[in-house]
Amino acid sequence: MPQDQEQLKKLCAALQRVKRVYVLFQHEEEHFFSVLPGREDFKWFYALLHKKGTFSLQQQGAALAKHKGWSMNTISFMTKVFLDLEFVKIVDGVIHIQPNVVKKELHQSKTYQIKQEEIQLEQELIYSSFSEMIMTLEKLIDHSYQLEEAYA
Repeated sequence: MPQDQEQLKKLCAALQRVKRVYVLFQHEEEHFFSVLPGREDFKWFYALLHKKGTFSLQQQGAALAKHKGWSMNTISFMTKVFLDLEFVKIVDGVIHIQPNVVKKELHQSKTYQIKQEEIQLEQELIYSSFSEMIMTLEKLIDHSYQLEEAYA
């Protein structure tokens, strides 16, 4: 499975003048069935962190996951988003809330953007119909070929 749209474009660019392509995607983690936490989830988790002041993922993460019905991956993901946005810092494995944070939107986090792109790409390539996947790949291959011809 390509990591992102850019890698997929590069792969397709290498497929010029190819008569047949066999596609087999393998991915360590499926993103389609994992739920991207919503704004309310982030809001709740941030309020918890703010209330506690410090939070150890190793010591308290499993209990939080069980309480909220989240996976540890979800909690780690939300923590990374908060790190990106500079809402928290981690010292010796313990999350510390940052004082006087500047309000930022979730989509400003690189971690959040990457996860959204992974989910979208997986949807387009794996969970779309065969004909939709073929159309997506053909567009990328044709576009790459047209660009190559334009600069030749």
